[in-house]
Amino acid sequence: MLAAHARRRDSSHNERFYEEHDYERRVKKRRARLITAAEEAFTHIKRLHNEQGWQNIQGTSYYPCNYLKGMTDMQKLTH
Repeated sequence: MLAAHARRRDSSHNERFYEEHDYERRVKKRRARLITAAEEAFTHIKRLHNEQGWQNIQGTSYYPCNYLKGMTDMQKLTH
């Protein structure tokens, strides 16, 4: 009876370890996806700027300072 209780207690800490490990792995994957998506979006914006210039993208005014602000916002997310 005591041995069964000890095994349950051991499996409980193992279970917690694997749950925490899986949680951390999922968070890292989400963070990597978010960073990749942000980098792709900013690369796309930069390419549009190079092709169309800074004046106008799809009918709206867009200034370099907005792009730089977006870059600093992305960097805040990644650190």
